[in-house]
Amino acid sequence: MQAKRIAIQGIASSFHDVAARKFFGNEVHLVPCATFRQSCEKVQSGEADYCVMAIENSIAGSILTNYHIIHEARLRIVGEVYMQIELHLLALTGATLEQIREIHSHPMALRQCEDFLLSLNGVRLVALSDTAECARSVVEQQLLHVAVVAGPQTARHFGLSILHHHIETHRRNYTRFLILGEEQHAIAQANKASISFQLDHSPRSLKRVVDAFSAHDVAISKIQSVPIIGRPDQYTFLVDLEWQDAAAFQAALALAMPQTFSFSLLGTYKKGTMTNAYL
Repeated sequence: MQAKRIAIQGIASSFHDVAARKFFGNEVHLVPCATFRQSCEKVQSGEADYCVMAIENSIAGSILTNYHIIHEARLRIVGEVYMQIELHLLALTGATLEQIREIHSHPMALRQCEDFLLSLNGVRLVALSDTAECARSVVEQQLLHVAVVAGPQTARHFGLSILHHHIETHRRNYTRFLILGEEQHAIAQANKASISFQLDHSPRSLKRVVDAFSAHDVAISKIQSVPIIGRPDQYTFLVDLEWQDAAAFQAALALAMPQTFSFSLLGTYKKGTMTNAYL
């Protein structure tokens, strides 16, 4: 079987790489991308079969810009991975914490370690595009005064030493990754969906939607409002739904949709299970 081509924001040994292998297995062909938007474009152009995109973290919260990217790209959510994120402070072998003048990483990784990073004195934090890319730059340029916030798989991949273990603010630090494709295929045992919609400003408009799902025992596991670009008084609601009876979900959907406008079913898929970041 030909390896699936998976677009990720980042390079090999990044958390997106690990999430891709958790979902598809080790036999994948990575399509590294500089940005999340580019990873979606690779799927749209046919250069990748799927892309993997981080959407929220239990410490740093949701990546709201990625919701906009998914909406604009019109890709479908076909799966998800919940992965425990371990973050360490990495540096060249022989470097000491006292030598470090800058710490580089992805902005979300830096946010997940704020308590530790704020305890350091005289160190500049530099937010860049990818944890693994930061590590590669340190190795290629032999930057003795630069450390990187990244995972253990990145330390192994680039031969970096761990100056400080587990610097994440909370040990139960999970990131949710979405698996995105161009088409929605029938997924065996699908029990979760993501939808988006808008509402008018009438009283109880949101309650009517919530009641429609409640009436059919469909659970709302997440609900979030996101401002619509260029329309500050309008919001898109993003909702994750879970069910045990597929027929009940369809009935609830039929009841809820007329209460909304600009409704979109972003994808139906199987709920992901919690996993660690080790392969």
